Amino acid sequence: MNIKKYIMGAAVLAAAALTSCSNFEEMNNNPWTPNDLDPKHQFAFAQAKMFSQGHEGHRGNLILSNVYSGLGVNRYAAGTGFNRNDGYTNATWELIMRDIVRNITDAEKKWTEANVEGENDGVLAQLAIVKNLNFLRLTLLYGDIPYSEAALGFEEKVFYPEYDDQKDILTAMAIEIAEARDVIMEKGEVSDYDLYYVGDAGKWVRFANSLLMKIGLTMSSAAPADGEQIFKEAYNHSGRYIDALDHSAVLEHSELGGPWGQNVNGSGIANEGRAGGFSHAFMSDISLKSMQELEDPRLFWVTCPIEYTGGQAKAFAQVQDFDPFQRAEESGEPFKPVSLRGLRAGDVNEGRQGAYFLGNNDAPELFGNWIEVDEDGDWVTTSGHKYKESGKHLILAGLNPQTILSAVSPSIVLGSDEVHFMIAEAAQRGWVGADVSNELRTAIQQSFEKYPKFFPGKSVVENYLTRYQAHLDNQSAGGEREVYSYDQAVEDYIAKIMSEFNGASEHNALFDNKLDVIIYQHWISQIGNGYNAFWLNNRTQYPSIVSPKLTAADRTVNLAVYPEDPFEDGNFETSNFKNQIFHNGGVTDGDRPTRFPYPDRELGINSANVDKAMQRQRKYGGSNDFLGVKQWYSFRGNH
Repeated sequence: MNIKKYIMGAAVLAAAALTSCSNFEEMNNNPWTPNDLDPKHQFAFAQAKMFSQGHEGHRGNLILSNVYSGLGVNRYAAGTGFNRNDGYTNATWELIMRDIVRNITDAEKKWTEANVEGENDGVLAQLAIVKNLNFLRLTLLYGDIPYSEAALGFEEKVFYPEYDDQKDILTAMAIEIAEARDVIMEKGEVSDYDLYYVGDAGKWVRFANSLLMKIGLTMSSAAPADGEQIFKEAYNHSGRYIDALDHSAVLEHSELGGPWGQNVNGSGIANEGRAGGFSHAFMSDISLKSMQELEDPRLFWVTCPIEYTGGQAKAFAQVQDFDPFQRAEESGEPFKPVSLRGLRAGDVNEGRQGAYFLGNNDAPELFGNWIEVDEDGDWVTTSGHKYKESGKHLILAGLNPQTILSAVSPSIVLGSDEVHFMIAEAAQRGWVGADVSNELRTAIQQSFEKYPKFFPGKSVVENYLTRYQAHLDNQSAGGEREVYSYDQAVEDYIAKIMSEFNGASEHNALFDNKLDVIIYQHWISQIGNGYNAFWLNNRTQYPSIVSPKLTAADRTVNLAVYPEDPFEDGNFETSNFKNQIFHNGGVTDGDRPTRFPYPDRELGINSANVDKAMQRQRKYGGSNDFLGVKQWYSFRGNH
C-alpha cells in the first residue's frame, strides 16, 4: 500500500487525539471528537500509531523495555538504574489508551452500525485483531489493565473502568482473535486500506494464528496447560501461520510528515536523535559480549560507533582498526582497546561509563557516547579523546541509526523468524510435534535474512565489512591473508549454534540448556525491539546471561589503574585496580523490573480500581516496590 493514502486521515486523527487515559468524565466534554472521520482512517491509524510515535518509541522501547530485557542500556538512568520516572513509564499507556483505543472503539461502532447485511464483517475482524495487538503490548508491559471497559466513557458513561485480571485478558484476546480469524476465512474479504497486508485475507489468517501462538506461549509459566491448548489450536489450524519472510506483518515507514509525524518509525526517529535530542541507546555489555564470543555476523547490522552532528545520529563511517568481534575486558582485568564496547547498566556514571583510572585521579577516564567534530576539525569523542588516537577504543556501541533503527526502518509487527522461534520453544516444551532443530535452524536463518530483505543501510554494512577486512589485512602483516566472507560467516555461525544445540560440540558456558539456547537466539534477534525482548525475559527468565537479581557484588566494577596513559606506550598490563560502583539497586533493591508501573495520573483519577489491581497482583511476589512485582505471566517457577 502507498502510505500516502493514509496521510490525510492520520493528520486529522492527530488533531482529534484525546487528552487523558481514563479520565473519561473530563474527556467527555472535549469538543474534538472523531465522529465525522471515515473509520478506515481510524483503522490505519491504529495499525501504525503504536509504532510511529517518537515520544513513546524513545521511552517505552529505548529507555525502558529494551533496558529491562538486558538487551540494551540507556544513559537515561530510570530504566537502567531500576528507578521510577512517570514521564517515561506513562508514554505507552497514554499512546494506546488515549489515542489508539478510542479510535478503535469509534471505528468499531461505525462499522457495526453500518453492517446491515454483513458487508463489514471482514473489516470488523481486522479491527478486532489490531485492537488486541495494541492491548497485548499494553498488558505485557503493565500487567492488569482496563480491557473489557476500556474506552467506554463516551458511549456508556464508564468513566472509571475496572482493571481486568491479566489471565482473563489473555483468554478473552485468544477467543476474539480466533473468532476474527474464522470470520476472515469464511468471508475471504477484508479491507485493502491496510498497512500490513494490503487486504490479503490469507495473510491475515496467518497473522491471527501467529498472534494466538504468542498468547499461548505468554502463559507458559503461569498456566502452561491453557497456553498449550491455545498454541496447539493455532499451530494446527488450516489457515496456517507466518512461516516465510513474505508472510511477515511489516509496517513500512516514511519521512512524510516530519519527525513528529504519523509515518516515521517512532523508535528510529528517536534513535536518530531527531525527536528530542540524542537517544543514548547503546548495546548492553551483556548482549554485545555474548555476540562477540559467538562471532555473530549480525554485529555488522545492529551496532556501531555513533557520529552525532547537526542534531542527527549516524553510523560513524571512518572507523579504524575495526574488529567487531574483540571483547572488552571483564571486571578486574586490564583495559583492552577494542572497537565495540557495550555500556554497563546502572545509575552511577563514573562506574557504568568508566574506562580506567589514571594516576591519582579520583574519577576514571570515561567512554564517549558519540563522535563529533571539534573546533579544529578533528573527530573527537564526547569524553574529549581524539578518535584517531585513543578515541577509537574509548567509544560506546550504539544501536545502528541507519539500519535497524532509522526513521524509515520498517517495524516488523510479527516476523516469520519470531514465529519459528516460538514453534521451536513450544516443541522443546513438548507442546507440538515439530522438529525442534529444524525450527530453530529456520528461525536463525530467517533472523539473518530479514536484515537485507527489509531494512535500509546495506552500504553502511558493506563499509564496515570492508573496514574489518582492512584490519585483518593489517594483522596478517605479509603472512597468509585471512578473507572474511559475510555469507560464509553466517553459515558457520548457524552450524556452530546447531552443533551446540544438538550436543555435538563442547558445551558453551553461555547457555544452561536447550531452552536457553532457543530463547537467547530469539532474544538477540530482537535488537531494536525492546518490547519483545522484555516479554521473552520476563516470561522465561532466559537468556541465563541476564541476571534477575543484582547482588551487591554485581553493582560494582574493578577498573584498571595506570600511573600514566597506557595509550602512550601501548602497555595495558597492570595489577592495580580500583572498585567503582555503577548501580545502586534502584527502588527494587536490585530486582530486575518486571513491569511498567501505572501512570501517576491513573493512580489519582482511577485510584480505587488501580489499588484493587495492584493488591491483586502483589500475590505473585517479587520486590517490595511495584516496579518489581511479578506480572501474572512473569516467570515464577521451574521451566
